Amino acid sequence: MAFTTDDLATWRAEKSPPAGPAVDEPRTRDSAQAIQFSLRELLIAVTVIAGLLGLLRAAGIFGAVLAFVATAGFTWILYPKMKPRDLRGQQAMFDFLWGVGMPLICLVFDPFLFKESDDLRPFAVATSLNDARIYDHGFIVYAFLVCQMIVLTVSIILGNRAGRWSSIFGGFLVSGLLFAALVALVLVIPAAFGVFFLGIGLLGLTPILTMFSYGRQCHRALSNNWQSPTKAEAAPLAVLGFFSSIAGPVMIGLGLLAALRGPEAVARLLSG
Repeated sequence: MAFTTDDLATWRAEKSPPAGPAVDEPRTRDSAQAIQFSLRELLIAVTVIAGLLGLLRAAGIFGAVLAFVATAGFTWILYPKMKPRDLRGQQAMFDFLWGVGMPLICLVFDPFLFKESDDLRPFAVATSLNDARIYDHGFIVYAFLVCQMIVLTVSIILGNRAGRWSSIFGGFLVSGLLFAALVALVLVIPAAFGVFFLGIGLLGLTPILTMFSYGRQCHRALSNNWQSPTKAEAAPLAVLGFFSSIAGPVMIGLGLLAALRGPEAVARLLSG
């Protein structure tokens, strides 16, 4: 009986070892998953933030500069050495500290953007809301930023376990990304000049790194459900998250303003 090429192909298929998984399969799977924070990593991050606030409290503006340098060293050098094989964990720590920790430092110090500081000594940190003399619009901004920090933290902790909430988180964080970009544009030139004066301008570079953190989290949160056939469901949820990120803080901020300064303050703010 003649030995055909079909017989040769059948023999090769029987003798060949089973094919393994594609080389790029793990990379594709990892890229589709959002990073997650373990409880241990969260405790480390909170401890770092507490230390940064201690520096700010002890040394004012120069403590804030030291906090910037310490956060950069921790996220770029120390923590990658602590977890060299956990790239997603490194990114989670970076996004949390630059998306929550350092913005919190900037808000505590904030000499002029959202609160007055004329009655305080130079580079002092206000100890109460009365000393801080927050602008009326500052209540809305603070509510917005606190909501952004909470959603960013929840998004990092849940990671790919957020399910359909990922689309809402992604849409919610888009407004935080845009706000960080706006603040970065406002501060980049003063910060560039301030770097040459004892490094004080370094703190003004924080929104740039915050913008990067929010951008990465937006991309990963949206990419979880942004694929057919769930794309049609993910888009409305993302839009809902975006508008909720604006409407919610406005209502909270106006409520706080009315409770602390009276309805006339709300009317004055809305009237421009």
